[in-house]
Amino acid sequence: MYINKATPNGQSCTQVHTTAVNLLTFPGSATTSSLWRFAQTPERIYNQGSAEILPDADVKDLGGVLMQKGYQVFRQGPSLYAFKGLAGRLGPIGVHASMLAIMAGVAIGGLGGFKGSVMVPTGGDFLVAQALTPNSPVGSLPQGAKQVLHVNGFDVEYRPDGSVQQFKSDLSVFDLDGNQKQQKTISVNQPIRFDGVTAYQTDWSIAAVTLRAQGSPLQPEGDQPFNLPMASLEGQPGVSGQAWATYLPAEKAPTDGSKPRGATVFARDFQTVVIYDAQGKFIGVRRPGSALPIQVEGMQLVIDDLVGSTGLELKVDPGVPYVYAGFAGLMITTLVSYLSHSQIWALQEEAMLHVGGRTNRATIAFAGELSSILDSVPDRGSNESRAGSGQPKTNGALSLAAGPLYIEANGSRIKQTNPSAGANRNPEYVPSDAAGNVNGSSIGFASLDDAET
Repeated sequence: MYINKATPNGQSCTQVHTTAVNLLTFPGSATTSSLWRFAQTPERIYNQGSAEILPDADVKDLGGVLMQKGYQVFRQGPSLYAFKGLAGRLGPIGVHASMLAIMAGVAIGGLGGFKGSVMVPTGGDFLVAQALTPNSPVGSLPQGAKQVLHVNGFDVEYRPDGSVQQFKSDLSVFDLDGNQKQQKTISVNQPIRFDGVTAYQTDWSIAAVTLRAQGSPLQPEGDQPFNLPMASLEGQPGVSGQAWATYLPAEKAPTDGSKPRGATVFARDFQTVVIYDAQGKFIGVRRPGSALPIQVEGMQLVIDDLVGSTGLELKVDPGVPYVYAGFAGLMITTLVSYLSHSQIWALQEEAMLHVGGRTNRATIAFAGELSSILDSVPDRGSNESRAGSGQPKTNGALSLAAGPLYIEANGSRIKQTNPSAGANRNPEYVPSDAAGNVNGSSIGFASLDDAET
């Protein structure tokens, strides 16, 4: 197959045909050389994590093997650059970008947010804007703040042992013209959201007791039930936990200003009501809605119901979308960061092919992969067959033997010498580049058959 693409400077790429694949080549230019990081000197190759010298090898053959291994390959004259796993290189950048998005969301929510809390009895309503307090002067109210929240009902669910299991509120959202826009029954961890405002179920209270009290001056005509407000006793001396109470007079207030005779109605939950007389003596217990009367201080009481109040937490946080997006991106990019980003450079110098590479993770696996790639590059310097198989000889780095050609560093360049003994992957050899930077990685060497300088 052939690859023909436009180069960054608008020129057409050269088509190079090999036995297996085609390499994307670029005409010489400083721009493309910098873009694809082509190595122009052997020292640049040796500064990578792993390096080899292949005798009688062709850079185009190496590119074909790399493309078969899944690498993206680019060639400029005698230089080659290949990579794969680019996502592993970009992953850490995505992690940092996600963290910045999270911090930006927190800052936006802290500066532009609103919060507030309200306790509303069943049947009551309120303008949302009146319950909100800005976090900073730069906050701007959302559209939802201009709407009315109405409490249709409140209910508490109990466990068999009498403890509270869940409390729910039936809420409706109205615009200022009285049109209902939304209705939802909320509970703990199940809020209602409307036009930038979120209302959470956080608390509850007993607002009033609905009763009939024959003999009390508060009893309306016709034996109609009426609501008597209840006050919270939480935190009062001698009271532990939540408790509510109210006082029902049995007579009109005396002219001398003294306390009128009456009864105390006491409740800790919506299940039972306790009645005490004027001296604080226990009279009895009744369940709301049981219709059983009880006599106290000359009055006959019937407890019809307890009216609940719902506690709502209101929140406006414009930074939430950024925080959610940041956390989602953080999870994805963290996983992507574990992918290996591998890069390989090569430079052709006559019959010598200098090859080096590095990876950001799994260095041992990469070294094995690079060795396997180099073993697959055919030897262009001999027409002999391998063990009579009819296949071209490969450039196994350790397969070459007698008559070695030793490659060593001399200052800023590579020269050929004939030492007294051969060197296959000499671990003691550490070349340096033109700037004097010593390459600390082990470099592999191969000896050449019948080579002379």
